[in-house]
Amino acid sequence: MTCQIGSSYKIKSGDTLFIIAERELGDGDRWREILNPNGIPFTEKEAENLQTGQEICIPNGSVPPTGEWQSKRVFFGSNGKLTYISDKEQNRIPDYSYAGYLYGEVELPNVPEVSSISPISGDNTAHIQKALDAVATRQPDANGFRGALVLKPGVYELRSTIQIKASGVVLRGSGDGSDRTQDTILAAKVVSRPIVEGKQDRPADKSVVILGTNNPAPWKSGDETKITDDFVQVGSLGFNVENASLFKTGDAIIIKHPSTQKWIDALDGGGVGEVDDPKKNPWKPGKIDIVYYRRVNRVEGNTIVLDAPIYNHLDRKLSQSTVCKINSSEVLTNVGLENLRIEIDKGGEDEKSLWSAVSVIGAEDAWVRNLTALHFGFSGVYTEGALRVTVTDVKAFDPIAIRTGGRMYNFNTEKHSQLILFQNCEATNGRHNFISNGTSSASGIVFHKCKSKGLGSKSADNSDSEGHRLWTQAMLFDSIDENSPDTGSIALINRGNFGSGHGWSAAHSTIWNYNGTIIVQKPPTAQNYAVSSTGKVQKKFKFSGAIGNVEGEDEKGKLSPASLYEAQLKERLQH
Repeated sequence: MTCQIGSSYKIKSGDTLFIIAERELGDGDRWREILNPNGIPFTEKEAENLQTGQEICIPNGSVPPTGEWQSKRVFFGSNGKLTYISDKEQNRIPDYSYAGYLYGEVELPNVPEVSSISPISGDNTAHIQKALDAVATRQPDANGFRGALVLKPGVYELRSTIQIKASGVVLRGSGDGSDRTQDTILAAKVVSRPIVEGKQDRPADKSVVILGTNNPAPWKSGDETKITDDFVQVGSLGFNVENASLFKTGDAIIIKHPSTQKWIDALDGGGVGEVDDPKKNPWKPGKIDIVYYRRVNRVEGNTIVLDAPIYNHLDRKLSQSTVCKINSSEVLTNVGLENLRIEIDKGGEDEKSLWSAVSVIGAEDAWVRNLTALHFGFSGVYTEGALRVTVTDVKAFDPIAIRTGGRMYNFNTEKHSQLILFQNCEATNGRHNFISNGTSSASGIVFHKCKSKGLGSKSADNSDSEGHRLWTQAMLFDSIDENSPDTGSIALINRGNFGSGHGWSAAHSTIWNYNGTIIVQKPPTAQNYAVSSTGKVQKKFKFSGAIGNVEGEDEKGKLSPASLYEAQLKERLQH
């Protein structure tokens, strides 16, 4: 029988008329508008006894085209807009689309060339740095750019770090291939002492290129006021405060959720411990504060409206959150690195090579694009103290180091990294190809349409991607192409007493349309999501915690939308 009124839909496992009405009509209480194929409404008894495969008719319904399926947590409703469904704890998939240079709302700029150099014999570190510093003395144009220094084709030997030290400066090569007659190759040589031995500098201090001030916590706060709402839901763009007169449109602010004992208790101590003892070595109050770096979009009475969402619930029963104006910041803006190749000498397990290829530290609205990085020990590209950064069309291949903790994170966000977009990137043979190691101060991290290739074995360090430790929020792994789907994985889990006591690694994070092994657990007070019909879901976990919200195991068609990030960004820019 076909529908006399409305669009035909067949009941799937887990469906109720309320859920379908919420999804398709925007209001669960409209379930009585859904009809039998003969046009007769459902009785309450019929509604309670739906059968998988049963046909129903949705008035003006928005059902996926034949061969496609949608998530029950975020989907296109009857009005063509994305609809988000909250669970009983008010968890919901947030909008991740604010990540990247200028919130991902514009194309990366093509900054005009103002100077160029060719390689010289021997160490080129001072040669390049002098040319960069000369560009830094130029006056910025109306868009804030001083210009691009172009490195002509050839091999530039380096024995120390080069750094972009002024806003509006771009370092651009001639290509990221291996042909020294056409491409720009930064050949980083072995340094005189080991990088990793006892007490050493931060990994950034041994990067080939640094974009930014090199300050890993560059924002300094002023007077604070309390957030007065009893509960602010994850994904919210505003809240009420005690003293809104402290703020005006455009102000840079810090939102702080202190890691109180009550909050840690609600997380079962952070999940740290053995399987049978989840409260062994619990997290410590004051050590895992959640912070968000935002701007004031507008002030309406006592309400502050933000430029980007918060990515964790602010629950006054567990912690009194505050907001303060940023009084000073030591950051660069509008800085970029592009079109070159970084080859680090194979120092091997003596770890005497420069430690990372590119570090973005102490920067806002920055980018790295069209770059290849080889043989780093720590990261191909990593961020710290960084806000709104795009890393696109970058390859980070074949790290070399002792294969153990604190090494071989090909694409990595460290502390105070927020709204970071990795797009069309490729990683091979890392311990963790795509990762956030940034703890609770890192959030809004998007890995979009990237490719991952591991060792092809089921070892513990097989290039798995993941949230790594201490409550990173709002990671989105969207349309990641796993070259080794039987062995590669993405994990949003409780890591227990691994490493330094990692505990719950990620919260309010999502794996979307992934073809590898999916490992997802639900943290206390939060949720993690997996939406895919092409991956394999692992349901056994090392440490305590139930399985997260997983959808798609029984679906055979294509997921709609194919990319959550793209759908969210398109809708936000349109509306």
